[in-house]
Amino acid sequence: MQEQGLAYLHGRFGPEKEFMLKKLLIYLDVAQARPVAAVFAVQAVSLLLSLAVTLLVANRWGSAGYGIYAYAASWATLLGAYAGLGLDQAGLRLIPDYLNRSQHALIRGFFQVASLATLLCAMLLAAAALGFSVWLNFPQEEKTRQGMWLGLLMIPLVATINLRASWLRSMQQPVWSQLPDKIIRPLILLLLVLVFWRSAAEPVHVVAMAVVSTALALAITTFRSQQVMALQVNRIKPHRLTKTWLRLGLSLLLINGAYYLMAQLPTVLLGALYPSHETGLFAIAYRISDMEGYLLFALNVVLAPLIARLYSAGQKQELQMTVTRSLRFGFLMAMPLMVLCLLAPRWVLSFFGPSFGEAAPVLILLTAGQVFTFAMGPVGYLLTMTGHQGTAIRLLSGGALLNGMLCLLLIPPFGAMGAAIAAAASGAALNAAMAVAGYRLTGINPTLLT
Repeated sequence: MQEQGLAYLHGRFGPEKEFMLKKLLIYLDVAQARPVAAVFAVQAVSLLLSLAVTLLVANRWGSAGYGIYAYAASWATLLGAYAGLGLDQAGLRLIPDYLNRSQHALIRGFFQVASLATLLCAMLLAAAALGFSVWLNFPQEEKTRQGMWLGLLMIPLVATINLRASWLRSMQQPVWSQLPDKIIRPLILLLLVLVFWRSAAEPVHVVAMAVVSTALALAITTFRSQQVMALQVNRIKPHRLTKTWLRLGLSLLLINGAYYLMAQLPTVLLGALYPSHETGLFAIAYRISDMEGYLLFALNVVLAPLIARLYSAGQKQELQMTVTRSLRFGFLMAMPLMVLCLLAPRWVLSFFGPSFGEAAPVLILLTAGQVFTFAMGPVGYLLTMTGHQGTAIRLLSGGALLNGMLCLLLIPPFGAMGAAIAAAASGAALNAAMAVAGYRLTGINPTLLT
């Protein structure tokens, strides 16, 4: 059957595309390939829905209004990630093992401990952020401050969604783990924006819509996770290893926390120091640059298991060829948007409203950073999938520290441009360092320069 499939691929797609599809056919059986394709589809639809929301909010409320919305969302995303204490990632590692060993009492205990710890931490972080905001009177702009306060309601919602989604992923529910947060949440927000297009006069109303859409997404995620849990661990007396789980979660939080900090800190600090118009300019440019890097993220999802399997089998030449050809294919696919943003940034930004043309220099700089990131290749997975996660943690911590220092130095005097320099420079330094480390430790060159 597999030989027939490979023959078909050769005749249908030609040798270059056949290579990519052949790898998937060899290393992913049908049961695995279908969920991967479904998750890709969910991610693609999510990207389109998020873009639609961004276009509507930016055109209806302008750069200042979008800045208020983006600032509130950044706080919710950042603190929501930290509120999980890494227990969402710990669940991905622990629950499949417990299922294999039929240790259902531990699964139920983990659910209880993780839920309670996440909720308490989320509430404490939200209260602390509110207290500091009131005490220090930040952000300086009153409407941005009100949007932030309302957005803090999303912290426990986001943290719990992340946790429940990880449970669903660990219990072989990959599509359902993505569907509520990636599809239903932005779809509800899109519908609310359209329904209240005329009546919602203030940008803070968009933040309120985001809270409602997040709450509904959480309700759906909770319903589905409880359905799955009932099949596995219902009415079983829980067994708890609280200290062990928390230690593991906090160690994993070091990796994901660094990524979240680098992604959200420029927007958070910019919004605290500058008017919402400036925050909106940076947030739109950053959002577009994220779209440019989406294909690299999609490639990484596929490459991760291939890297692990080929490296463990000692097939380094095959691994080098797979990484190089995959990266070149992805770079060619992403190049049109990157070139467009570099050569015609004002035209790209004009789709979001006339006031966003000022962000052209910011978009050019962030796009240049994305080009460099793409050129470095799947450096994170090359380290973590080959047993060098300790090196990845150290480099990520250094990258987050550099990002924080640059934000503090550059944002106060230069605003959105300073935030863009900090994001692009720290991202480039981190990816370059990880590429060098990956080559030295594995002998694999993950970059385009091969």
